[in-house]
Amino acid sequence: MKLGRKMVIGGVLLGFGLVGFSGKAEAYYGNVQVPSYTLTNYLNEELSIGFVPEEGQDLELDQSYGGVPRYLFEKEFLSFEPRIMGYESSSLEGLQNVDTKKLVLHGQPYDFNPIANIWRLEELEIYLVGGHGYGGRAKTGSQDLSFMRQGFVNLKTFKYEQGDSADATNALLDVSELSDHPSLEQVDIKTAGGMQSISMRSGYRKYEVFNPIVLSSQFEGAEIVYSSTDATFTNTDELLKWNAVPQDTEYLNLSWTVTQGAFHYEGDVQIPIDWK
Repeated sequence: MKLGRKMVIGGVLLGFGLVGFSGKAEAYYGNVQVPSYTLTNYLNEELSIGFVPEEGQDLELDQSYGGVPRYLFEKEFLSFEPRIMGYESSSLEGLQNVDTKKLVLHGQPYDFNPIANIWRLEELEIYLVGGHGYGGRAKTGSQDLSFMRQGFVNLKTFKYEQGDSADATNALLDVSELSDHPSLEQVDIKTAGGMQSISMRSGYRKYEVFNPIVLSSQFEGAEIVYSSTDATFTNTDELLKWNAVPQDTEYLNLSWTVTQGAFHYEGDVQIPIDWK
């Protein structure tokens, strides 16, 4: 969000941490506002390294108004790995202004949509851990890669790793969005977590599903290898079955791996059982 020219009469604006100084804000033309306090500080810190102000630029004063001075984003990076705290905000708003060829993100599920507009981005690495993040787990686009529907026109390498979690974060089962990115040369996806829960009862202790994984065009012709540590599991031409599941079993286990050249996708998930 951009701020236009503002006159602030004393006081403090808390929404984005803007500090108002009576009489000083009249000539202020706006900073890039970032919802995450930690990310704001990180951007100001990293972008300021080596910065040489031009005439009319007062970095310390401009930073005091909150957000990040827009002129700092003129700096170019080969790789950028920001600090982000998921409990503050699930938004990555502000990162789209960073000029970098490689971006590495760690943490809980975020709203990844803003980073689609980093026009020079060639490498994207995302390492997710479990947790609900700020204000509960929002729809982030990470569960089906829908955040990739716009932008990422120069992306060549995509790495995505989703760690297991106690709260059964939904695993990544659909990578078809990658089909719209012909520039990709390498993909490495590792997902873990939970699938949608299923119901069983004492008289009906079986479950079957046909090929639950959706691939992208980069995996055309490749075979998905399914497996499970469950003794009752069988796989017949990608029809996955569990028969005579022991009563009170908490969940079914399912793993898969598929590789086509430099494109790799694997998963290790649990399917929770709701006993009726």
